[in-house]
Amino acid sequence: MLRAVVSVVTPVTLITALMYYFGLIHAYWFFGGFGVDYSVFDLTPEDYILRSADGLFLPFCVVAVVVLVLTSVFQLVGPRLDPTFIDRFVRGAAPVLLVLGVGLSVVAGVAIARPYWLLNYPAVGGLALVFGVLSFTGGIRSVRWLAKRRGRVQRRLPTSWAVAEWASVVMLVSVGLFWAVGDFSARVGSQRAEEVVRALPSWPALVLHSERRLDLAIPGVIETVCAGDDGTASYRYDGLTLITQEGGQLLLLPRSWTAAKGSAIVLAKTDALLLQFSATAAANSSGC
Repeated sequence: MLRAVVSVVTPVTLITALMYYFGLIHAYWFFGGFGVDYSVFDLTPEDYILRSADGLFLPFCVVAVVVLVLTSVFQLVGPRLDPTFIDRFVRGAAPVLLVLGVGLSVVAGVAIARPYWLLNYPAVGGLALVFGVLSFTGGIRSVRWLAKRRGRVQRRLPTSWAVAEWASVVMLVSVGLFWAVGDFSARVGSQRAEEVVRALPSWPALVLHSERRLDLAIPGVIETVCAGDDGTASYRYDGLTLITQEGGQLLLLPRSWTAAKGSAIVLAKTDALLLQFSATAAANSSGC
């Protein structure tokens, strides 16, 4: 029962932690692409986990499908294989796994010592650590299995050693996964920010009405003072686009925004603001 619980709880906990970490790094690089610190939006853990669907959905599905196919094939083909064939296969696979594990571990070490060498290959270092540890562990277990099949007497590892070995493997694999996810999420977050900037001219235009002056002295943003019937004034701002609303904050960009020159606008969403959208900027250019 303990093994069954651990086999379910540990992967779910790890996946949840990876999703949270991915969402956090994604938010950091996405908002950073506009020069905004992500912490001003006061994102919740649920926000980070939901944001992780942007990049982790496909990798998780691919891994799940591969594991499902491999386990299905093993259950269908395994019982029909001749024990002699299995013995020869494991005997040939053991050294390959050991060499592969050492080689991938060396790649991970290079990525740690010289990260700029793999700057254009995000997540390679983390994945090399993950598969290097798994390959080396698989090779060691294959050697033990072959020794047992040949009738060689092996002293059973003390429980503390077995726990230490299992814990080390889980820790190294987890570190590699977090490493890979961090690199991948940074790339995805930056790419999403670049895609938003390229698509700004085609996004719905926003006209911002405010009961008080906001002093948005930003190129591309036009301020119009609107006089009310009761003698009070309100303010209208054209040339804006709403990027997202997070944690009660509005992230706005001028439609002509560029990374080289331009400022992002973060406003608290209050009853004093009125957002008016249109498909094109020209549709809302009729003044007050």
